[in-house]
Amino acid sequence: MANAYNNNEEADDSSSDNMHNVSCNGCHSTKIYSDRYRCLQCIDYDLCGNCFEERRQTKEHLSGHAMAHLKIPNELFGQPIRHSKEITLTKIQELLAGKYHDLVCNGCRTSIVGVRFKCDTCYNYNLCSQCMKQRVTSKQHQNIHPLVATGNQSLTKIDISDIRKGNVLGQGAFGQVCKAKWLSKNRQVACKVIRVTPQRCHLEESFRKELAAYAELSGAFILKTFGYGDRMLDKGVKECYLITEFMQRGSLSDVIHNRDEKISLRRKLSMACHIASGMRKLHAHTMIHRDIRPDNILVSNNFTAKIGDMGIAHIFNPDERHTLIGCLPFMPPEFHRGDGQYDQSLDVFTYGLTLNELFTEKIHRFNQSTKHVQLIEQSPIFINLILQCILDESTRRPTAIELEYILHKYRQAADRYIKEKCSNYTNQTIATKDNIFIRFYNEYHQQEKAEPKAVFSPPPRPHVNLNLIRQHFEDMMKQFSSVHEKDADRNKNRPEVVKLKKYLDNPSPVLVIEPVEKDRRPSTSSSNFHRVEQENHQQFLRVVKHQRSRTPSPICPRLNDPLHAQDFFHMPDQFRAVGAGNDIEQRMRRLRLEAGVDQSSPHFDQIMRKFK
Repeated sequence: MANAYNNNEEADDSSSDNMHNVSCNGCHSTKIYSDRYRCLQCIDYDLCGNCFEERRQTKEHLSGHAMAHLKIPNELFGQPIRHSKEITLTKIQELLAGKYHDLVCNGCRTSIVGVRFKCDTCYNYNLCSQCMKQRVTSKQHQNIHPLVATGNQSLTKIDISDIRKGNVLGQGAFGQVCKAKWLSKNRQVACKVIRVTPQRCHLEESFRKELAAYAELSGAFILKTFGYGDRMLDKGVKECYLITEFMQRGSLSDVIHNRDEKISLRRKLSMACHIASGMRKLHAHTMIHRDIRPDNILVSNNFTAKIGDMGIAHIFNPDERHTLIGCLPFMPPEFHRGDGQYDQSLDVFTYGLTLNELFTEKIHRFNQSTKHVQLIEQSPIFINLILQCILDESTRRPTAIELEYILHKYRQAADRYIKEKCSNYTNQTIATKDNIFIRFYNEYHQQEKAEPKAVFSPPPRPHVNLNLIRQHFEDMMKQFSSVHEKDADRNKNRPEVVKLKKYLDNPSPVLVIEPVEKDRRPSTSSSNFHRVEQENHQQFLRVVKHQRSRTPSPICPRLNDPLHAQDFFHMPDQFRAVGAGNDIEQRMRRLRLEAGVDQSSPHFDQIMRKFK
């Protein structure tokens, strides 16, 4: 029976130095090839690179758990690992104790010391060990985003004498790529050599950018970089070395146009998913590759496609103009305008041309005068998606996330289709496999077009057994009635209950309304204010006269609490109420009060008589 491609199948013995002798808990492969992710919060839980990028989850393992990325078998952070039990959070904290990172934790805003946990989804988001345990989140970072334990911010510098160069794999204008052996590690690697002359100092800057890009990015579909080195030669010439993993099948262009070994459309779709996932990770870290094409996609022995050649990758800033670097036949129209105004949709354009070449094995045609591309042959699958990727209007192209989602959905559907309907798929020829896949694609594509767009709908209502609910209700009421009857029997002789029963037994109770006595005392009034007698005032308002006060003030309420009494604010009224015609007398009394005179003087009375 045909199974899904899990990218952990070893094609021959040449890739044994990249094989981890552990099983994947996601796809249940018996061995993990190339990239291994070990969960630091679960017991004995490992994922291959493909399952990690797909964010596989189980009841125990969540995608937001902290992981350790083992790029080389039996080695972590440059230290040998004898057994998987040594890969624990405690061991890693002991290994990196006191390690200072020139970064600030996005959770507690303090410098990170020890283990640095880098979010694999968010750009430039790092947490310390304490914030990782507390599962600190933000508007950008969520709990479902995986965290990868990181030891260094930069790549390791390797002694060039430890690298023995072999056959040349590729030659360029400024350097070459050759097969090499890392002597101390006893493993095959690829060595990229760039010769920097005094007249071409910009090449060293490009080399440094490539180092920074590889140091920040790590994933199953980004070319792994182990370190770098340099040495000075005669006449001011400098050689820069970049040590990466060795990809046995070379570039994607070599795989596509290899006449001796053809690959099926199903495997090509799997490789297209790898490239889309790598591009999605690049864009999530606000980067533009600017040169995604078959020559810069490298393929491992088990047909895992990885994005390489990050030398011209650039941090995307929408407010600045970008340099015009790239392979012209793959560039979109906005690149040829020459104003440097382009964004990450440039990578989508080049990816669309790469897809068409992957599925048709034909290179597109580029018109030098009009700067437009033309497809020589249209792909039998995903032609609509390819045409959307190479639209002239950049805003109408799909994003890397959308491309990854669409291709992964088709790949999973193809795996189910072949498993259910083509049990002898693996024994068929390439032509037969392609016919089976095209038949599946046409059926599934028509089904996708016929189905309406996904609209949120509430979950189906569960089946309700009304008879059972009614029976439960009746039983509950019987229990309630029995309890109520016991309480009624216990309280039936209480006076208030007897009185209530008499009232309820009377069918037409007569309400007795007592007459209300009115206060018929004559009211006295002054000029403008209604006055009450002194005794009534004392009775209702509870007022008292202070020694120097002319009007009564309220008494502090008796709360039987000295704390309340001392906090109560006393505000004696210094002036008695007067009529509107006594303004002068009121002012004079105020002056007398401020002067400290409490009794009227003859001189004061004489002045008052003159005013009146």
